[in-house]
Amino acid sequence: MLHRTLEQHSCPSVEAKKSKPREVAPVISTVKGTQLKRKGAKSLALERKVMLMKMKNKSSGPSSIPQSERIYLNVTAEGGKQCYFHCSNLWSVGRSVDAISDHMGLKNNNDQAGADQLVMEYQGEVLVMGDKLCDNTQSGDTVNLKYIPPS
Repeated sequence: MLHRTLEQHSCPSVEAKKSKPREVAPVISTVKGTQLKRKGAKSLALERKVMLMKMKNKSSGPSSIPQSERIYLNVTAEGGKQCYFHCSNLWSVGRSVDAISDHMGLKNNNDQAGADQLVMEYQGEVLVMGDKLCDNTQSGDTVNLKYIPPS
């Protein structure tokens, strides 16, 4: 055998392959650097399901709540704190705020008159403490916990 490596090869088919380098690296870097834009309702639904699956794996909350009763929330609080938390769909908003504040280590003075109240906000609206959580939110939603002055 006279030629074992590409450098020793003089066949025309090999010369064509050697002269045309592949441009894969720039394509990969542009795909990694940008997010692909999804189109259509199916893509949005699929994206929401994937996000919910990730949320279920990372969420924390009372283990006594059955899987069928859980609502998974992305909770953000003042000060940049964030966590995934699961509550029961039978709980009121007030009970959910108490459980989330205990888990996140937030100061909760909702039982004291004249103190700043810790409330749950969803899509810019403060939720009523006596309402059921499942009436206002669904699994996968993002809620904010914030302090408001007493009224």
